[in-house]
Amino acid sequence: MTNVTYLPWVSPEHSDSGDDSVRDSSPEPDVQPQAQVFSEVFALAPESTSPEGADLTSVASFDIDQLEQALIRKLHASDMSAREVHTWLSSRDAPEADAQNLIDKFIRLGYIDDQRMARQLVDKLSVRKGKSRNIIVNDLRQRGIASDIIAEVVEIIDEDDELEKATALATQRARQFTHLDPVTAERRLVGFLTRRGYPSSIVRQACKEA
Repeated sequence: MTNVTYLPWVSPEHSDSGDDSVRDSSPEPDVQPQAQVFSEVFALAPESTSPEGADLTSVASFDIDQLEQALIRKLHASDMSAREVHTWLSSRDAPEADAQNLIDKFIRLGYIDDQRMARQLVDKLSVRKGKSRNIIVNDLRQRGIASDIIAEVVEIIDEDDELEKATALATQRARQFTHLDPVTAERRLVGFLTRRGYPSSIVRQACKEA
């Protein structure tokens, strides 16, 4: 592993050097949102020597430093969980020890943060896309987020929120069913909300309101 140039928001006390003799006296800043974090990291990453748009496929064709820069670019484009990063590194034939060391390093520096990623996904899926708590939990599990983090981030979604979202979705969809008889319209609304993972009690109330 090569030494990294610490970014303005990274405190030296979290570095790999282990030297505790000098400490930055300035207050430790909050972790920045993922997009801002990687816009700064990406600006510092050297230009790739591979052809533009080419994806590195085998560790045999490059060293670990090139792999690290490729991962920085990957994370700049899209946030990834630690498990997703591990899978990506493994697909590039990175040795297990090197892959884990790189993941640990990026976690220390804040480039990989499963909790931050989970919070962002909850906001995107719940607030902006209107998905149910059950669907969000399944999505987070598929992204490799740990159960304790999932339990923490979905606490903000309570039953009242679920009913409000489901009712808004049902009301919006019901406008498309004005040409249908009430029984058919209700059946389609029930199926629409059920596919989004809402429990039956909320589906019934939302359809009644709609």
